[in-house]
Amino acid sequence: MSFRSSRHISELNLYAVDGSRAKPVAGPSLFRQVTSGDLAESDDLRQSYAEFEWRGPDRFVRRNIALFATMNSGLLAKLGSYGKLIEKHNDRRLIVEFSAEADCQLALDARYRVVGLRLGKFGD
Repeated sequence: MSFRSSRHISELNLYAVDGSRAKPVAGPSLFRQVTSGDLAESDDLRQSYAEFEWRGPDRFVRRNIALFATMNSGLLAKLGSYGKLIEKHNDRRLIVEFSAEADCQLALDARYRVVGLRLGKFGD
């Protein structure tokens, strides 16, 4: 299920249906998979988009694209090839895009795991 948590932020929730009940399925953040950490307080998430595509009964591809405004030049380094500098403003603010996609597999415990991670397509 996809929904907007704000005007520019799209959230993705995955549910497993067991009989007549829907259980939320949890899994790792692709941002965290790439960076091994969370956003710094100075990193402002401006836009976020997530989608998935089923590839079998227990496999899917998850895609994430996000746009950040930050004064932290370390964010771009932390993202490596998964990050792209979009704009550099005179006030030292950077606009950075993140893009990743992952092959994921459902587990029996209402979780999924990432079995393959790769660079996603950047927006234009």
